[in-house]
Amino acid sequence: MPPEPQTAQTMFEIVMLCFKLDEHAHKAYRELARGAADPELSRFWQGMAAEEFEHLQFWSQILEQPAQLETLPQVFSQPAEILRELRESLEKVQALMQPGCDNLTVEESFTLAYRLEFYMLHPAFPVLFSLLCFLVETSCPDKAYEQHIQSFVAALSRYGRVSPPLELLGETLERLWKENRRLALQATRDALTGCLNRQAFMEIAQHLSLLARRKGEKVGILMIDLDHFKKVNDTWGHQVGDQVLRASGRVIRSGLRASDVVARYGGEEFIVLMPDAHQQVAVQVANRIREAFAAQHFENVHPTLSVGVALGLMEENVEDCLFELIRQADMKLYQAKQAGRNRVVC
Repeated sequence: MPPEPQTAQTMFEIVMLCFKLDEHAHKAYRELARGAADPELSRFWQGMAAEEFEHLQFWSQILEQPAQLETLPQVFSQPAEILRELRESLEKVQALMQPGCDNLTVEESFTLAYRLEFYMLHPAFPVLFSLLCFLVETSCPDKAYEQHIQSFVAALSRYGRVSPPLELLGETLERLWKENRRLALQATRDALTGCLNRQAFMEIAQHLSLLARRKGEKVGILMIDLDHFKKVNDTWGHQVGDQVLRASGRVIRSGLRASDVVARYGGEEFIVLMPDAHQQVAVQVANRIREAFAAQHFENVHPTLSVGVALGLMEENVEDCLFELIRQADMKLYQAKQAGRNRVVC
């Protein structure tokens, strides 16, 4: 089945449904905290409510910028199916909340919370976290969501003694989240380096370029290539080559600004997009990465890398401008190689 087209309205509805699901959970945990007779249990529910509030802030930042929703990355192959499933989950949560959360026993309160968490473990959540985190100023809830699930599972184990099946359900909840997150990362990340894959990068890059055009800001592209990498593989074997690639991904990510986006572009080549870029800063970042990588040692291997940098304003045809910037950065990378490698050319 070919992928369905994703419209701005579809994406808006998907994000809104995620927001509403977290909103119901936030309300439920606040009510459970007020109704809990045990002070320790009340504090636990308050903590769960506070974590849900942080999730709501993430969705709010996306929803408060309608212009962004017009160009959100094409993250779902079947968006209509995602919409249907999330609507069904919301209907079930609303029915679950209908009687209210007052006068519940400990077992009933945890059963309610378990069902809430189960409906919010839809695969859409980790996929959106994985890609939209580049578009907001608040921290990405991805890891926080995992900690949220783990603290809930720990509480189930502690209080679930009143009902052994609840403790078992907690384990299934944690496994479900980890599996969904693994699949989301598999779809958007390069398994070896942990950077974005090329397809995910291009989706995000086009979106960030559109935003840069609206703001009149320059976009910077860094093309990074490992020097003499074929020689590393031929001399020391692919296992050492993989170690070098993993280290390069780690070094590049640690040298970037929080707003920058990096992907493995192919083979031993990486690409970085720098929103709101300035030449001096872009060159400084590129040299910081180059120097940090040159300081790495792998047995007898001392690899280096070269960087090509290009910057420019986005014009009306943003896609063409972005590809032209990538082409120019690639040309500068070639010049860096021709000039002796282990250098930055802008």
